[in-house]
Amino acid sequence: MIFDEYLPTSPYDLVADDTGIDKSIIKLVLVRLMGADSERKYNNAKYTLERDKHNPVARRKVDAIRASFYKCLPFLKKHDLLCTGMGSKLQFFEGEIAMHMFDWCVDTQTPVINVHDAYACEEHNEERVERTMYAMREKVINDGRLLASCGIRR
Repeated sequence: MIFDEYLPTSPYDLVADDTGIDKSIIKLVLVRLMGADSERKYNNAKYTLERDKHNPVARRKVDAIRASFYKCLPFLKKHDLLCTGMGSKLQFFEGEIAMHMFDWCVDTQTPVINVHDAYACEEHNEERVERTMYAMREKVINDGRLLASCGIRR
């Protein structure tokens, strides 16, 4: 949404189909790709993934997954979103959205439980909470000051 690009319903499935690598491994690697803020940190992540006791991932697989994300979702390359610290910026936006949601919840006396980037609520409030969540997301995403503070240009 930040870059007004289309995100398929299941990008993990696209990369799994392209690489033949299990979706759980792809998710694990994407977290590292989003979290790394430089090529050096990416290489450190590859080293750590390769040595993981529970779920080791070979370096060539990590590289194949990165290449596949660029192939299947070209906007990741176009906007230089992998290994550039975008993960922490997205977490910041998620936090800003949550703060707006909490303000709204207090103002409207609507009880919710925050679960990552979603909100659990009473069934009779579901549509109103969902509508508000999307509105707050749009508000944060369209706040030029927040984007600029994260070094994001559209």
